[in-house]
Amino acid sequence: MASSLYNHYLMKILSKEKNNPHLYNDFAYLMSSCGQLVSADVPSALRQLAQAIENPQEFRALSDEKALEYLKHNSNQSGQQFRAFIAEHGHRGYKEFEPLCKPWKYNAIPLIQSLKTMLTGDASTYKTTEKVSVTKIVDSLKTPLSFQRKFLLKQIVLPLARRAVAMRESTKSAMIYGWDLSRLRDTRNRLSYVRLPE
Repeated sequence: MASSLYNHYLMKILSKEKNNPHLYNDFAYLMSSCGQLVSADVPSALRQLAQAIENPQEFRALSDEKALEYLKHNSNQSGQQFRAFIAEHGHRGYKEFEPLCKPWKYNAIPLIQSLKTMLTGDASTYKTTEKVSVTKIVDSLKTPLSFQRKFLLKQIVLPLARRAVAMRESTKSAMIYGWDLSRLRDTRNRLSYVRLPE
């Protein structure tokens, strides 16, 4: 809710200029800068993991199952980063709100497939990006802004929008973690009621 409200304020500040051809590009740039906080945790960790893989060509040549075993059991930096990734983000996954889809800690094959896809390009495609300050972001906008509007963006609206996006993403991650715990508890309960025929 709060992030939607700040999106509205961002758009309002940028649209003061009539017939602004840069309106949507600048708005998209501002919103992508908000995403550099929490929502980028998983993609950023994946990029770091891809960078840590010692022999990308050999890794891509492995079957998905062998590549998973390699990352699970090797003591190199890639193995350590993979295990840390699963420990921190293992409750997440593709279609993470879908009850029938398993999170990465139970089925990491989709994660391996994503890593292999990342490694097909050159290293620049999975290079980690540096975080840009609010001042640099606002100064690089193409929309002409008055001093007051720049001040509003730098000091109030953009920092609050970033915080709202971070809170939204943290809440989403916590909800998925809770969903994963309840799914595990339900599975244990069902198993405890299973009776073998005499």
